[in-house]
Amino acid sequence: MGARHTGMMLKARSQRSLERAAALVVKGSDYPYLHSALLRTTAAYVIEDAGYKENVIPSEAHVRVNCRGIPGGQKPRDFVADLRKRLKGRDIEVRVVAPEGVSEEEQLAMLDETWAGKPADLNTPLYKAIKQSSVQTYPGARFSPALFEAGTSLGPWRKKGIPGYGVYPYVISNEQLIGMHGNDERIFTESLEKGTEFMYRVFSRFKA
Repeated sequence: MGARHTGMMLKARSQRSLERAAALVVKGSDYPYLHSALLRTTAAYVIEDAGYKENVIPSEAHVRVNCRGIPGGQKPRDFVADLRKRLKGRDIEVRVVAPEGVSEEEQLAMLDETWAGKPADLNTPLYKAIKQSSVQTYPGARFSPALFEAGTSLGPWRKKGIPGYGVYPYVISNEQLIGMHGNDERIFTESLEKGTEFMYRVFSRFKA
């Protein structure tokens, strides 16, 4: 991403100018899909079902939408309200998926509480080990914290004060990145070898 366009985003005073700067950031990125997702709430249509017979027009259909918000950005309840407003008058019902026995309001309250956690503490032995291993494995690369676009299982650990960080141990291309969880998900052999080397270096710094 160009520093100039990123600076434009930081200085934006209106939604229109912010969107324009964001579009320029994405356009100049080597990972356009990644940076587009890191700049706004995303919605992916992941499960669809309708009908029961090939010669009968379905009377109703269901679509499961997987939404990912930006920490500090649009709250889940605001996204739901905006979606309902856009679909008003189209005979479409929007429901928030929640565990059995949990109301929509209770689920949204829980999401409001967890959607924007505090940034991870960078002053830890684990973070230092990751940084040192990165520099050693990938000479010349710049190491810095960033917003991680994927989900992790770190929530329960961080609640107990145990640090953790989402990390890709290997360098991947845009083609490999957008193929994640797809039919042809894969990484290059060289990336796997380098990633393994990186992880062993991280672990070696915690030997008893």
